[in-house]
Amino acid sequence: FPGTTDRILIMGGSLECLMNGVSRVLARLHNISGKTGSGLLAKLAVPSSAVSTIIGRSGDAVRRLSERTSCRINVSPRVEQLQERLVIIAGDYEQLVDATLSIVRDIQADPHLREHMQISYDFQLPLGIWSGIKALPRDPEVPLLDPKDVDRQTKREIIEYLHKAAPREILLRY
Repeated sequence: FPGTTDRILIMGGSLECLMNGVSRVLARLHNISGKTGSGLLAKLAVPSSAVSTIIGRSGDAVRRLSERTSCRINVSPRVEQLQERLVIIAGDYEQLVDATLSIVRDIQADPHLREHMQISYDFQLPLGIWSGIKALPRDPEVPLLDPKDVDRQTKREIIEYLHKAAPREILLRY
């Protein structure tokens, strides 16, 4: 997904099938992670037109969902070139599934959803752009480090790279 190191999974179908598919993907990720309890994270690329429903007036809807599920839910700032925003959900597995499915229902209820069915990203965004302007890399010209090359780097070289590629705010948060 632009501006991240994440890959995206696109799902569609009836609401029932979509909910089943999302639940299965989250269950598989939970099993693969081997984590018990907290620390699980889901990121959803949500059409900008659905974000206002998810957030609600003055943040009331997202606050209620967060309180009901005990999950941390954050919505990324708008990025000019994209029709989507990232919704990041973190919490215990069962609550994460509940919060994610609630957000999926909101997305499916968006009257403009069909306008977002064709996705094409023929541009690159700087890593960290989703965390806002303060989170942009100190040096945007620093290329992403290929995971294959990490084994050839010393710990010191990797830390120096990270200080150039991502600001301290992102390093501390993630």
